[in-house]
Amino acid sequence: MKKCTSCSEVFPLIFFAVSKKSKDGLHIYCNDCNRKKASDWYKKNKERVSKSAKDKYVKNRDKKKSASNEYYERTKDARREKLRESVIAWAKANPYKRAQAKARRRAAKISGTPSWLNGWHKKQMAWFYEAAHMMTATSGIEHNVDHIHPLQGSGFCGLHVPWNLRAIPAKINSAKCNRLPPEDAHLSWEGA
Repeated sequence: MKKCTSCSEVFPLIFFAVSKKSKDGLHIYCNDCNRKKASDWYKKNKERVSKSAKDKYVKNRDKKKSASNEYYERTKDARREKLRESVIAWAKANPYKRAQAKARRRAAKISGTPSWLNGWHKKQMAWFYEAAHMMTATSGIEHNVDHIHPLQGSGFCGLHVPWNLRAIPAKINSAKCNRLPPEDAHLSWEGA
């Protein structure tokens, strides 16, 4: 048992934080009083704390950004593998949902492919897939074939035609999701 010097109550030792400064190794205030004093101090010194935090951020911004980039580069393969494993595990646990998603994508591609496409158009489309494969092989950065106007876009449906395709890095393609390019946002019927 120990007496708090702030509220003068007697508490079991687990009610006191560890402190290297005191002889018994415990703080002189109980946890509740300690929190209250810290909160009061923060309220009185809010501007000082804010300025100190800003100064610290500005001083260490480049160092922190560099460390963050290093960490990202060091762990990206492990994260990618972990994501891949989780997707595979999800697909095994949810085979019907996976089949449904694949069927929906195939149907969108089929319904987005006009019947008037000729052999030359189909060769042009194949060229985009070949180009994406070659860009991945030469640069080491994964590339996908992107539909500029998405097949299943929100408020817009594009066609599966050569002039709606492009080979771009997979990272940019996945960030784009099913959104229209900003310059074509006015074409969407959403919110009309």
